[in-house]
Amino acid sequence: MANQDKTGSLFSEEEMTRVMGGFDFKDNTPVTCLGMEFENDETRRSYFREELRKKLPELRKIEGFPIGEDDDIINLSDPPYYTACPNPWTPEIINEWNNEKETLLKEGKRSNSFNVPFPYSKDISVGKNDPIYTAHSYHTKVPHKAIMKLLYYYTQPGDIIYDGFAGTGMTGVAAGMCEFGSDATRGEERSLGKRHCICSDLSPIASFIAFNLNNNNSAELRNFSAILEDVKQEYGDLYRTKHTNGKYGEIFFMVWSDIVICDSCGGEAKFMDLFSRIGEGRIDDYAICPHCGAEIKRSTCKKKKENYFDNRLGESRERTVSVPYLIVYYYNGHKFRKTPDAEDIALIEDIKNTPNNSWVPTLPLGEGDKMEDPKAKGVYYIHQLYTDRTLFILSKLWERCSMYNKFCLTNSIARNLTKLNRFIVNKYHMNGRINGPLSGTLYVPSEIVEQNIFDLLEVKHSPEVENMNLNNIIQVGDALHNSIIPDQSVDYIFTDPPFGDNIMYSELNRITEAWLNVITNSKDEAIANKTQNKEAADYMRLIQGAFVDYFRILKPGKWMTVEFSNTKASIWNAIQTAIQNAGFVISSVTAFDKVHGGIKSMRYTTSVKEDLIITCYKPNDSILKEINLSNSINIWDFIDDHLNHLPVHIIKGNATTSIVERNPKILYDRMLSYFVANNIQVPLDAGDFQKGLRERYIEIDGMFFTAPQAAEYEEKKKTAPNFVPMGIIVSDEANGIEWLKNLLRNNPKTYQEIQPEWMQAINGLRKGDVLPELRDILEENFIEESDGKWRIADPEKQVDLDKLRFKNLMKEFNIYVEAVNKPKAKPIKNARLEAVRAGFKECYKKKDFITIIKVGEMISPNMLQEDEQLLRYYDVATRHV
Repeated sequence: MANQDKTGSLFSEEEMTRVMGGFDFKDNTPVTCLGMEFENDETRRSYFREELRKKLPELRKIEGFPIGEDDDIINLSDPPYYTACPNPWTPEIINEWNNEKETLLKEGKRSNSFNVPFPYSKDISVGKNDPIYTAHSYHTKVPHKAIMKLLYYYTQPGDIIYDGFAGTGMTGVAAGMCEFGSDATRGEERSLGKRHCICSDLSPIASFIAFNLNNNNSAELRNFSAILEDVKQEYGDLYRTKHTNGKYGEIFFMVWSDIVICDSCGGEAKFMDLFSRIGEGRIDDYAICPHCGAEIKRSTCKKKKENYFDNRLGESRERTVSVPYLIVYYYNGHKFRKTPDAEDIALIEDIKNTPNNSWVPTLPLGEGDKMEDPKAKGVYYIHQLYTDRTLFILSKLWERCSMYNKFCLTNSIARNLTKLNRFIVNKYHMNGRINGPLSGTLYVPSEIVEQNIFDLLEVKHSPEVENMNLNNIIQVGDALHNSIIPDQSVDYIFTDPPFGDNIMYSELNRITEAWLNVITNSKDEAIANKTQNKEAADYMRLIQGAFVDYFRILKPGKWMTVEFSNTKASIWNAIQTAIQNAGFVISSVTAFDKVHGGIKSMRYTTSVKEDLIITCYKPNDSILKEINLSNSINIWDFIDDHLNHLPVHIIKGNATTSIVERNPKILYDRMLSYFVANNIQVPLDAGDFQKGLRERYIEIDGMFFTAPQAAEYEEKKKTAPNFVPMGIIVSDEANGIEWLKNLLRNNPKTYQEIQPEWMQAINGLRKGDVLPELRDILEENFIEESDGKWRIADPEKQVDLDKLRFKNLMKEFNIYVEAVNKPKAKPIKNARLEAVRAGFKECYKKKDFITIIKVGEMISPNMLQEDEQLLRYYDVATRHV
């Protein structure tokens, strides 16, 4: 795949000097790297590249190694800190960072007693208009200033951060910028000081962007403007167009229109003529054939095809016919539009027939969920995604740029310079406007916008990101197989993993990676994807593998923050189950309100439309040793440790707000999750557990505290005396019981008083779940007084109610078991979720994993995939059978 020499230079020094206008781009300052002295940075780079070449045979054995030739991987790398493959210098760099910690400790900038007792609970309000954030587009990003707030809270100067789904490296930027602070983090700083980061991503283009945003390549980046100007001087006339006075203006963009064929008469018309109303700002869904008057539907209209000879492939191909339709151009500082004239068409033909010896990627698009649309237009190879003019000029720029200059090109190379670029009619823009590609797709529109490459790149180039010199580890690596990183070497993890089937990263990145000559290895890409035969269960398996490795490298007692967004409850439950199965304990789930800039406590899957922040921790050494030695754990040791990882008091305005995770049901769920994930027998049922809570801890406002925490809570509550109870949406029976407890805790009510509020609270029941009648739920879980009012049962009575309820639930579960064991068993369309939960739990205690699997396969898939408890038991059962 390579077309570069072994040193990584893309052209001769004489050519470089010409392009740079005589600028000497080499820095001859001596440098020290990993304890070695080098004459200059270029000498350092050459030495480590040769060392990387020697290490590649062994590195290629690591799962997830990218697809590419040795030369391309080496030329894309700037070792030892950045490698376009797993980074073999990681242990050595970490050792150097640990030595720095000792220095910081002596200087009083670190403390051995540093401890973070509970999760971050303040508002996170950070905009996305920072120049570093906007310097390069990518599918998903978290602003580095938002991450800085978390780093200041969870870490201290010198700490080592890890992000295994690093994308464009915002976690690394945040780690380095902690040395300086920002307006967005004012007041958050525990202490200013640089943190170190390991940024790993499966995608070569993501890691390439991360490297450039995390390092100071200012000299090379500044010279991109010189290269751009040089190429413009040579080829700028390819964008000229004649004005009405016979003089020439400069094309801003050209719109190409598909040709539509009428099904009724076979007549041809331009798509834009039929459906677009530029001056009126609309596109019609239907049009009338100008030849026969038949109605043509925009979404299903037939497009004209043509055969052509593809010079790059050396063979004939078929494609959709697209013709020049509209030119928007500048003349004398003003914008005009015109229909392409004969001279414009002739120029396009001249460009098509002009030999171009510069290299362009001819990689096939390959197979994928997003690949069918471009193929429908005859686009099967990367180079076919560009017009002839764009491809010609882009190839000239690419061959003159150093690998660092190419960073400026990659921002547009997969988007606004391709045939994915859309035109939109707009009543506020009489010339129409550029709408860019449709996000998350490879959709080729019927009205393609060909932009002026020089105009676009002059705007896109952002010199404001040139001051970074962070020396973070940047690598292309699989989050499931980061064996190079030593055990328990990381102080904090911030990660923004793939969100199920939301984004097909490897498919969308293929365009830019084709130019880099290094492609994502998608075998273990943690997504749900039909082409890769990966469903929600596969996604959970892969994402769990990443969290298992996260657990291995994180130090005991330290924290992990997972930023997550997905509209599917099944994916939300998959990631939450994966986190807990890996050994982490979830301490809080908060929703990040991007509109109002706040976070609020969350628990239930009806809210997955919002971005979520999942905060969890790795249990401390004593807990882990107890499990390793006896494959058991004292339940109250676990609860002690967990309560000490939860906030004591949260204030909103003048009110104390409920802490969801201190609710007895949630405490039981967290304990249950941890025990099941570690294959430990659960010693108590929910009733006995709650009795034990009341015997050992202090209950206030429906929450449980240790004695010191209770005193702190009461003291702080005096400053915000009003209490805001936990908001619960009744999406299943268990939530309904908690909702009723909140309603009746201080104010018993009659059935007639409860029923209207209950009906309003019910929302979003899972498909297939049977919710019992309100009266049945009351009778099983509450006490009715002589005056007809229902109240919460006393602890002693509650134990009896719980036993009776469990007996009833098991009766129903046994009916399901009997049904699935019949010779011709049919799927169970509707089932009582709480009965299935109780049954799965009892089967787990008896190690009856076959029954869990049988029932799990016969109930509604939605019920299984969208419920955390069922999914957890089912996953454990499948691993034991």
